[in-house]
Amino acid sequence: MIEVVTNLLLLSGAPSGATANDGVHPFSASVVVGKLDEGFYSRFLRATSARSPVVVASEGGSAEVALKVAEVIKERRPEIVIMGICVSACAEILLPAAQTYAKSLILRDALIGFHHNSAIARQLYLDGKRRDFGHCYGALDAKFQQFRARTSMKYDAFRKQMSILRPKLVEGDGATACRQVRIVSEVKFWFPNSKQLSEDFGLRPVTGVCVDNSDCVARLLRMVAKNAEHYVIGDTEYSVQLDAGKFSLKPVS
Repeated sequence: MIEVVTNLLLLSGAPSGATANDGVHPFSASVVVGKLDEGFYSRFLRATSARSPVVVASEGGSAEVALKVAEVIKERRPEIVIMGICVSACAEILLPAAQTYAKSLILRDALIGFHHNSAIARQLYLDGKRRDFGHCYGALDAKFQQFRARTSMKYDAFRKQMSILRPKLVEGDGATACRQVRIVSEVKFWFPNSKQLSEDFGLRPVTGVCVDNSDCVARLLRMVAKNAEHYVIGDTEYSVQLDAGKFSLKPVS
């Protein structure tokens, strides 16, 4: 599971390897690692109370917990170091909150990953179908804008994610309540490289992100991916091939 890899990737760029010059304070930083649940939230509260840099790595989890952590970042403005894996709700909610409100944000040997978010995908799909879904679009749009404000992520960033993940309608139409419209994404995850994180999200990694080294991503996917799933790594889309238990990534033309 991804949570198994969280500690592996964190350790691969452990704080002990940091220096004062890159803004990480190895002996004073607090480390908060794991699934985004109430336990993570409690540990993050304690860590930010110490007023020292906080090293974060997470495989995602509860969006509501992630939003609570984002509120803490907004209120306390700690120094944040994302070191290791930060995917799902960590990338979609914690990362933009840290970028907007943290006193400082450092990415060090990080693996940032965005995946299908049903609420976001549905809303962006409906954006292009307002005429068909006008009977319920307004209320849903208001709820979405409230969510977007809490995440601090810019609308263009959402659109970038969805353009790569390629959400598509599988159930529902204009006669269906908007909340019942079902969307799936053709791509399971997008792992942007350092250039994309800089140009599309305005982030400046201190050291190369995991995606800049294809072996780093393959190490993760070998443990969690299923046959025929599609992943975008940097600019390239791959299909997972499991042949007699042998793992490989095949570029999709």
